[in-house]
Amino acid sequence: PQYIYDQRTEDRKKEAAFVQQCAEDIKQKYDLPAEGVLIEGSIAKAIKQKVEEHKIDLVVAGHKRKGFLYNIFTTNRKKDLIDELNIPLLAVPVG
Repeated sequence: PQYIYDQRTEDRKKEAAFVQQCAEDIKQKYDLPAEGVLIEGSIAKAIKQKVEEHKIDLVVAGHKRKGFLYNIFTTNRKKDLIDELNIPLLAVPVG
């Protein structure tokens, strides 16, 4: 139904704004380059693309129980991503 689509769209806008604000805070507070990326679709592909594109040497990801990182460490296919990237992954608890 349309109301569900509208609610999800609004939620995504709020999430994107939060992620962008976090990146801006990092830039200003610590004088570090930071980019907030809200991913739709294949997370593994998006991370690999950003790592290669920006020559990233550390991935910092928020962790919610049974979220992205939970799946990385419990699904063999996603664990392979960590090995394939050959860079550290820092999991930060969220909320």
